Amino acid sequence: MIFIDNKYTRVYYSIIERARNRTLEIYTERHHIIPKSLGGDNSKSNLVALTPREHFICHRLLPKMLTGKSKSKMIYALYCLTYVRNKGQKDRHIPNSRLYKTIKEGWHKAMKGRPTHNKGKPMSEEQKEKLRQANLGKTYTRSEEYRLKQSIAQKKVDRSKLPQPPSRKGVVMTEEQKEKIRQSMLAYRKKQRSLVT
Repeated sequence: MIFIDNKYTRVYYSIIERARNRTLEIYTERHHIIPKSLGGDNSKSNLVALTPREHFICHRLLPKMLTGKSKSKMIYALYCLTYVRNKGQKDRHIPNSRLYKTIKEGWHKAMKGRPTHNKGKPMSEEQKEKLRQANLGKTYTRSEEYRLKQSIAQKKVDRSKLPQPPSRKGVVMTEEQKEKIRQSMLAYRKKQRSLVT
């Protein structure tokens, strides 16, 4: 077992066992019993449906069940769980301010001493050379459409004034209609290019 045998581990597994033996008709979140970052997988035996509150509690318990790098990984997972809220996760458990402070301090402590981004500091010649070597041979090609959008954005053209392409989603068209739309799109692109230059 990768977890320390303590009271937190026992509470964690009691939540997991209770969740395995029930069916809920409310919003649930999928939880990896053995986290993927610790060697877990997406098999049915390693997944369980938890309520947002249970999911938060399990992630709150995980750092207390581990040591070393594994503990740091679980602190990061807990940090992400409190920080990231997707639109589809309206029922996510949000911690109170004291608990949030504890989580953030734990994350800061776990990250202390680890290398971070330069944060505006000038790079040494050695760092620049390493970065250059890492990017050597990589090519970044942008599509014509992407370059056009970037050009428009850089020139700060008001997008509301740009002509909009016609939308024909889900409509079965004749060849004549398709040709007409193709010609319309060509004219639209030509007009966009003329606005950029």
